[in-house]
Amino acid sequence: MALIKKRLSMRKCICAILTIFIAVLCNAQNAKNLKVQGEVVCAKTALLSFPKNGVVSYVAPFGTFVKSPLVDADGRIIRQGDLLASLDTTYYKMALKEAELKVEMSKTAFNQMKKDYERALQLSKGNAISEKDLLNAETLCKNAEYELLKDSQDLAMAALDLDSCNIYAPFSGMVEEVFFRAGVGVPQGTNVVKLSMISPVIIRIKLPQEAMDGVSLRDKISIYPVGSDQPSGGWFDRRYAFSDHIDLFARNEPKAIPKLSEKQDKMAKVRQIQIVFATEIEKGKISLTIPPAALNKDDEGNFVFRAKDQVFPTPLPLEFTVEKVRVKPMDAFVHSTTYDHVVLADPGSLKVNQFIVTIAETPLKDNETVVFQELDWQFKEGQQVNVEIIKTEH
Repeated sequence: MALIKKRLSMRKCICAILTIFIAVLCNAQNAKNLKVQGEVVCAKTALLSFPKNGVVSYVAPFGTFVKSPLVDADGRIIRQGDLLASLDTTYYKMALKEAELKVEMSKTAFNQMKKDYERALQLSKGNAISEKDLLNAETLCKNAEYELLKDSQDLAMAALDLDSCNIYAPFSGMVEEVFFRAGVGVPQGTNVVKLSMISPVIIRIKLPQEAMDGVSLRDKISIYPVGSDQPSGGWFDRRYAFSDHIDLFARNEPKAIPKLSEKQDKMAKVRQIQIVFATEIEKGKISLTIPPAALNKDDEGNFVFRAKDQVFPTPLPLEFTVEKVRVKPMDAFVHSTTYDHVVLADPGSLKVNQFIVTIAETPLKDNETVVFQELDWQFKEGQQVNVEIIKTEH
C-alpha cells in the first residue's frame, strides 16, 4: 500500500513538472516575434454606376487621385465629394422645367378653386346656391389640391433624376478603372468607374491557427514596404477568430523615387513628364496636342517646358535641361485614351514625341537643369510585404 502511494506521488510530481515545462515552452513560443509575409489589399473599393440610362458627358480620367498628394496625368487633384462622372442632362433639365411649370399651373388652379369653394361656402349660408353646387365646388377644390400634391411629387422626382446624373466620390481614393468614356450611352446600373481607397491599406497575413492564438491586439506591428529596410507602423482593426487570416492596417504615404544625391536634392524637381501627341482632328489635318497640365501662362502668353534635346522613345535621363517654348492653344480638346488633350493652333518649335513637363515641385526657369523624381506610393495592391509582429508583455 505504501509502495502504491509512493508511485502515485511520483506520478503527480512528474505530471506537475511536465505541466510546468509545457507552460514555459508555450510562453517561450508565444514570446517569439512573428515574421511573416502579407499581401497589400485595398481597404475599400467601390464600383459606381448611374441609376438612370443616359449618355456619359464627363468621366474622371483614369488614375485621378481623390484627396491625395499625388495627381493624375493632367495634374488635377480632386477632393472627396467632387464629381467623378456625369450624364448628359439635356433631357432631365427639360423634364425638370416641365415639372416646375406644371406645379405653377397647379398652384394657380388650386388657389382659384379654393377661392371658388370659399365663395360657394359663404353663398350656401344664405341659401344662395344649392347643396349640389357647394358639393361640386368642394370636389373641384379637393381635386385641384390633389393635382398640386401629385405635381409637387413629380417635381421632386425630376430634381432627383437630374441630381442622379452625377456620381460623386464617396470616399478618398483613386479612380482605378474607367469603363465608359464621354459620348457613350450607358444603361442604368452599369459600372462606370471603379474607385479604390489609397490610404490606409490592408496588409492581410495568413497564419496557422496555433500562431493566430498567440497574437494579441496589443502586439506592435512593423511593416516593410517593398525595397525598403525601414519599417512602417501598422495596427490591428480586429481579429478574425474563425478564419485563416488577420487584417492589419497601414498608412500609405507617398514616396519619392529614385533616391537622389545631395547635389541632386538641391536641384529643381520634375514630378511628371508627358509627350507631345499628333492627332488628326479633321480629315487630312494633323495637329499637335498636349495635356492641359503642361500649359503655363505669363504676361506674354502660353508656353510649355520642354526637355531639351530629348525625344521619346529614348529614355529620359535623370538630369536634363528644360527650355521654354511658346505655344498657342485652340479652344478645343481631343479625347486620347481616357484623357482630354489641348489642341495647339500654333505649336511653336514643339515636335511630336518630345518630352514636356506636366508637374514640377516648384516653378521652373528657362534653360534650368532639373532632376526627374516621381512620386509613388509605399504600398500597392497585390504586393507581398514583410511583416513583423512584435510581442509585448501583457
